[in-house]
Order: sequence, then structure tokens, then C-alpha cells
Amino acid sequence: MSDALIEQRCVLVGGAPRSGTTYVQLLLYASGLFATAQESHIFPAFLGRMDEVWDRFEERAQSHRNVGLPAIISRAEFDDILRAAARRILAHIAARKPDAPWVLEKTPENVLVWPLIVRLLPRVRFITVIRDPRAVVASTIAARSWAGDWAHREVAQITESWIRSVKACLALEAAHPHVTRVRFERLRAQPANVLAGILTKFKLQVAPEKARRIVASVSLQTLKDGRFEAPWPLSQEPEEFFREGSETAWREELSVAMIALVEDLARDEMRILGYTPVARLGSVGRG
Repeated sequence: MSDALIEQRCVLVGGAPRSGTTYVQLLLYASGLFATAQESHIFPAFLGRMDEVWDRFEERAQSHRNVGLPAIISRAEFDDILRAAARRILAHIAARKPDAPWVLEKTPENVLVWPLIVRLLPRVRFITVIRDPRAVVASTIAARSWAGDWAHREVAQITESWIRSVKACLALEAAHPHVTRVRFERLRAQPANVLAGILTKFKLQVAPEKARRIVASVSLQTLKDGRFEAPWPLSQEPEEFFREGSETAWREELSVAMIALVEDLARDEMRILGYTPVARLGSVGRG
């Protein structure tokens, strides 16, 4: 693909960690219509940090000597460098499946740096994955046995991270014309229908039977057993990386106090997204 075509055919997936972004990525890969790879963190980590450094040097120049790249090149020229790097990485991903009409990069934190992404690649498309914050908290706590620092946080910190991601998703939807929101609960309940709906957004059609076969090939048990031929070795993933994808397990895994805290902190976003609080209704599964 040319640089211009890569931008037009690029799909970026993001959402709060443990929201199901990997599941969405693998479903789309299994359709045969998306080239993808292990999450690259190209935007939030690599290019995002370079962009932050530029801002720091530019701000510093207001009261100190003007040094660093802002003293040598313009912001537009710097953006050209970042844009070229992004396109090169996306081209590498596209080359993994040259016949695929779309190239997909999944890093959960993509949604947190969407202004940078849209500035560099204004024609890209986004898929945001939204999941119940209580399920996200429960899944994150369960990930402590294998995950990094991001999972070793208190319930309030995990919830606040979910809130930041959701706010970013909603802001992105309001600002960009090509955003597809995937509700994880609906995806788990009606996977074939939701998959077909996602593909329709990209002008792709699959027969209902094929959609069901794709879903079956990416069942959570298949992923946990390592029988799915993913674009990276699933054997490298931690044993508990893929859980059951349950939308009710949090009732048993979280205490009433934890659930009440999540619901209090995230009450505005839960209301906007239609998630019903239960701690005050006395319908929690455990004490």
C-alpha cells in the first residue's frame, strides 16, 4: 500500500485495558480482511512521548534558551517525521497480509492520544471497545498474577483509568467522523451479529454462516488452548491472559464495598453508557 492508501485503510482499536480489545482484534483478523500484529504502542508510547518532549522544549523556550529540535525545525516538519514513522510501522503491519484491504493496529491506549493520531493521520478510522467498569476492575485485579504495574493498582485507580479511557472514547466520537463503538457485552451475547455489523462499517460483507464460523474459530477456549493461528504466538501470552469474558463474574469477584466504590466514581459515565448500579439496590452476589 502507498502511504496515502495506508492512512485511508488504517483502523486503530482502543479502549480501557481488559475491555476486550484483543478479542475484537482477533475476530477481525480471523475474517481474513485485516492485517494486524501484536500491539505496537506506536502512538501512545513511542510517538506520543516524542510529542510530549517537543512540547516540553517548546514551553521551556518561553523562559530559557531555545534549544532542542524546536530551535532547528518547525512543528510542521516535526509532525512530518512522526507521520512518516507511523506510516512506516503501519506498512510493516500491512505487509504481513498483503491481500487484506485493511490494516489494523490495536493498542488500548490509542484512545488516550487520539488528538495526536488525528493530527498526524486525519483519515484513519477507529474502533473503540467499551466494557462495564466493574468487569474491567475484576479482570484487572485477576491480571495481577502476570501483568505489569498497570494491574497492580487500587480499585479507585483502576476505575479512574477506565473513566479516562471512556471520556477519551466519547470525545473522539464527537470529534471524528469515523468511529465505531463496540459494546463488549453485546459482542459476547451476539458475536456473529456484532462482527457482521463492524464489517459493514468498513464496507465488508460476510454471510451469517461465515460470521458464525469466524466467531467459533476465535472462541475463548480456542484462544486459551493456543489453537487459534493468531498473527503473533499466543503461547507468549500469560496463561490467564484470556479469561472467560463473563459479564456477571464481577458480582462474585468483587466485594460490595469495591462495587460501591466503582459505581460511585464512575456514576456519570455509567449513566451515559447505560450501566445500572447495583450496590444500592441490594442485588450484589456477595458480601
